[in-house]
Amino acid sequence: MENPYNAVLAFQKANGDVDFSGLWHALGVTQRFPTHRGPYYIDAFGIRDLPEGQKGCLVRIGSQDKDSWEYLVFMQDKRSWKCVGVVDKMSQAYREPRHRFEAIGNMGVWWVIRVVSVHGTGVFEESEEWYDVLQNPIRRVLSYPVAGRSAFAAVGALFEYEAHSVEMDCCPTVCVSYRLSWSLPVENRPEIQNVISQVTGRVAFSIDSIRNFRLDDEQSDKSLLSFCRDWQRGKSQ
Repeated sequence: MENPYNAVLAFQKANGDVDFSGLWHALGVTQRFPTHRGPYYIDAFGIRDLPEGQKGCLVRIGSQDKDSWEYLVFMQDKRSWKCVGVVDKMSQAYREPRHRFEAIGNMGVWWVIRVVSVHGTGVFEESEEWYDVLQNPIRRVLSYPVAGRSAFAAVGALFEYEAHSVEMDCCPTVCVSYRLSWSLPVENRPEIQNVISQVTGRVAFSIDSIRNFRLDDEQSDKSLLSFCRDWQRGKSQ
């Protein structure tokens, strides 16, 4: 199949409304967005730190309103390109997804994407998802919350949390440092929140024998384990 970079470049240079079916054919993938015509957002990114002899490319396509995004991951091995995964992210109009690539020693390379995972009246949440790009097809192997807030209108209470740093070591282990806070409105000044309780600490996720990252009780602060377990339990339901 054609080099994904060249296919995207040719598509970007095309004039007028362009039928996406030509792009899917050039990329050698099953047709997506069957009725979609521009305007659109499309770009391509190289995947860094891959094993010697391998190349990778991430193609990103977004709708005009930036609400819906398609990510296609391509890998080249022995001069042949193939699509190893397609990830759809919908309902992202509140905040455009952000991504990066993480390499941990010689253990592998992961594509990490930050998305809006919950939004609604009084609630908002962002999370990060890690995908193992060296597997075919790619597979999500880790997810965790990175920012959120929940308002309890009946009592005016507010719960907020933020992951202020994400670090890796060569085990490999992913360590996320959190700040959680609970607050109540100041009497006669409901627009001002007074923090009544705050917890800070670190949660660790260690890789297992099938390359999934699991919550590591031994390396995590006990005060945050229930928060992470409750979040994971909610996502699995």
